[in-house]
Parts: sequence; C-alpha cells; structure tokens
Amino acid sequence: ARPPSRRPAGVPPRWQKPAGRRKEVPVGGGGGGGGGGGGGMEAVPRMPMIWLDLKEAAEFGFQPAVKKFVLKNYGENPEDYNEELKKLEQLRQNAVNVPRDFEGCSILRKYLGQLHYLQSRIPMGAEQEASVPITWTEIFSGKAVTHEDIKYEQACVLYNLGALHSMLGAMDKRVSEEGMKVSCTHFQCAAGAFTYLRDHFPHSYSVDMSHQILNLNINLMLVRQKSQDCNSDARLPSVLQMEFPAVNFE
Repeated sequence: ARPPSRRPAGVPPRWQKPAGRRKEVPVGGGGGGGGGGGGGMEAVPRMPMIWLDLKEAAEFGFQPAVKKFVLKNYGENPEDYNEELKKLEQLRQNAVNVPRDFEGCSILRKYLGQLHYLQSRIPMGAEQEASVPITWTEIFSGKAVTHEDIKYEQACVLYNLGALHSMLGAMDKRVSEEGMKVSCTHFQCAAGAFTYLRDHFPHSYSVDMSHQILNLNINLMLVRQKSQDCNSDARLPSVLQMEFPAVNFE
C-alpha cells in the first residue's frame, strides 16, 4: 500500500499547475474598481496624452524702429514713449518665457492684443517702414527662421497659444468629470488657435506653420477632445474670432 500523503493542507499536488498570479493593471486615479465595473471615473484607465512643443524666440526690441518712425512721421519726442515701450518689451519677455499654466494663456493673449494694436499705429509689416527682423526657432529642424514682419511675431505667438493649450489639456488630471471638461476645453482652444493661424496668416513663414502641419495639429487636438468623451458636436471656442483686446498705451 502507498504511504499516506504528507502534503500540508492547502498545498496543491505536484501534478497540478499552480494558478498564475494576476497582473495588477494600474488605472487612473488609483481607485479600486474590483468586480462590477462600478468604480466611476477613477476606474477608467487614462490614455497617455501628447502635446505640442512651444516655439522659442530670439531677442529683439521695438524701441529703435518705433522711435524712429514716431520722430519722422509724427514730429513728437520719441522719448515720451519710453515707459510704454518698456512695458511692451517686458510683456514680450513674459510671452516668450511663458509659464506653463492658465496664466500663460492669458499672457499670450494679452501680447497678441498689444501686437495688433501696435500694428494699427506703426507700420511694422513686411516691407513696411518700421519693420524689424524677428527670429523664432522652427520646431522640427531647430533652425532659426527670420522675417521682417510683425505678423510673423503674431503667428508664432498664436502657435504657442495653441501648443500651450495642448500641453495643459494633456497635463490635466482627468480623474473626474470636471477634470475631463477642463481637458476638453484646452484641446478645443488649441484647435481654435491653430485654425485661426491657418486661415489668417501666410503659410510660408516656416514648415511648422505650413497648411499641412496646421491641419495635422487641428485634427490631433480634435481627436484628443473626442477621446475624452466630450461633445463631439461642440463648436470651437471664441478663440476662432480672435478679437484680442488691445491695451491702450495712452
């Protein structure tokens, strides 16, 4: 007769394949969504999000060209505008080194408004009297691209506004309904900024602002917005109208 088994209670026999250990799958927010799938927003795995890089700018100043134009055409003392021009150049510094938060979006919008106001008073467009060389870095090649056109400055800042919204949409914690809405709004604003840039500015400034690349960016932002279960029929926000408020120097 076979001797009785000395296998401790609860230990499977050698011929039985041990059950594999379950692999824990992390979910967004760390909420426990065990059996019935009722863990709410916290139990939904969060998709990895991508965002667009911001363009970088070289230094330049408004003062020499603006003062020269004021003296020649208005007959005024250009030194009377020192304080206003210093504020404008400081605003540009803030916009070029914009913080990666919602306040950064406000800074970029304010600077766009000031550029629009400045262009209405001082001719700084391509081949105009007060135009100055403006240099920004092209995203894909890293090369410096220069144009003597204030609209190039506006276009690059508008691109960065879209890129910053894409970054904020990707970084937002999407573990609640409110967080999802905020993320969706950022992606919608990004698509709106790129759409306005595509429809109102030349496409020959640089490759990263070409018609094809901007279309790609727009579609990417809308896909991101829809992936968050937002209302796919929602209209793009008022950024499409882009009537930036001008801050009067006077």
